[in-house]
Amino acid sequence: MLLAVTLALTSLWLSTRAQLKLAQKKDDFISAVSHELRTPLTSIRMYSEILEKNWVKSKKKLAEYYSSMRQESERLSRLIENVLDFSRIQRDRKKYTFSLGDINECIADVVEMMTPYAAQSAFSIKMDLEHPAQTAFDGDAVTQIVVNLLDNAIKYARDAEDKTITVRTRSDEQFILIEVEDHGPGVPHRQRKKIFEEFYRSGAEATRETTGIGLGLALVKKFAQAHNGFVEIITAKPTGAIFRVALPLLVAGRGQT
Repeated sequence: MLLAVTLALTSLWLSTRAQLKLAQKKDDFISAVSHELRTPLTSIRMYSEILEKNWVKSKKKLAEYYSSMRQESERLSRLIENVLDFSRIQRDRKKYTFSLGDINECIADVVEMMTPYAAQSAFSIKMDLEHPAQTAFDGDAVTQIVVNLLDNAIKYARDAEDKTITVRTRSDEQFILIEVEDHGPGVPHRQRKKIFEEFYRSGAEATRETTGIGLGLALVKKFAQAHNGFVEIITAKPTGAIFRVALPLLVAGRGQT
């Protein structure tokens, strides 16, 4: 009897502790989302007010302000899309449409879109894409995979001496591999599973000031799994990390799930 009571109390304590941790994570998430929304909105408002008052006469400076506003609006769109996708997945309402195509074209479009954003932090993005990789995939999901992996590399490798990010594709008889390599601090082995959890953000000293809402990598994992694939982290040499997403080679006609 005493043993049963002890086990019940232990189970209740563990459950309560887990719920408190989850509640704290959700509170941190809401706080992070508020901050991440406020930052680009503040920038857009500042630039728009300057332009509205016609304070800038230099054409070069005007172009810079318009470019900054566009990039901040794109950043805002990425954040909102991540939150909406996460909500759809949590409610089991996320729909995928698989169609046959060249996945390299999709990836190249993302790199083109992200290059100005990366340049703001002095990063360059290099592509090393294998011969045309024909497979059935969801274009929106693959776009979000590459966007989130690039965004992650830009955030966590910001102090790297080598600010080159490499996006590559490889394929074999079973999988198409999408890799994003940076030269940042890398990911400790003890964090390589946790880093794909919802709301998780690295607590390493080197990344304490890094912004984010802790959904990007969780969504990468979810999108890979939707393709019956997986994601893993490999140590880059001499420093850094390689995030590898493996998507099975599929034929068209899979439809929606």
